Amino acid sequence: QLPKIIRAVVKVPMHDAVAATYGDVMQQVSMIARKKRILPADMDRMLRLLVIARRCCNGPHMLGLAVDDRKVAKLRELEDVLRDLCLGERRKALIFSEWTDMTHRVEALCRRISLPVFHLHGSVPVRQRPSLIRAFTETDGPAAFVSTDSGGLGLNLQAADVVVNLDVPWNPARLEQRIARAHRIGSKRTVQVLLLVTQGVIEERILALHDTK
Repeated sequence: QLPKIIRAVVKVPMHDAVAATYGDVMQQVSMIARKKRILPADMDRMLRLLVIARRCCNGPHMLGLAVDDRKVAKLRELEDVLRDLCLGERRKALIFSEWTDMTHRVEALCRRISLPVFHLHGSVPVRQRPSLIRAFTETDGPAAFVSTDSGGLGLNLQAADVVVNLDVPWNPARLEQRIARAHRIGSKRTVQVLLLVTQGVIEERILALHDTK
């Protein structure tokens, strides 16, 4: 038997610095979508534009713009979560993002608030991953395990009971795979799952699509 999951969606505003870029990108997507005949080249361009739109949701740093992390809504919300649940309640958290642009910022955030952090991404050699997971699991007290989807595939991280998703993947199965890293046979504690969603833009639309799948 598996423990209970508590799920919550936390909506945050888009940063003003990327709002204009986001609007321009989505206008180009709309123009392509209105074509009577969409060629493969059009589809490729649309997919590239949608990636930019999704990256805008995570903050200006995703477009190479300099910004104080404490003014990025998702990172600010994450800091509150880590202070409350990890430092306050001494829990372990898994934090997922599709992009290392985000996970490196999260690692820096954890270090800034003196929370032990372990960062796994696709560039970490496979032979080093077991020791990284073991160090996270055996850490006495609160800790954060930060991972991209490519790094976290198939991992057993049930020492954690908090899962934070920093972006909304197209495929809802990806979210379930993230949660399954902590919520699996042998888990003893209720797993708290948070999904950070930028409101009024593409992430809300993707979340609505999840309900139809």
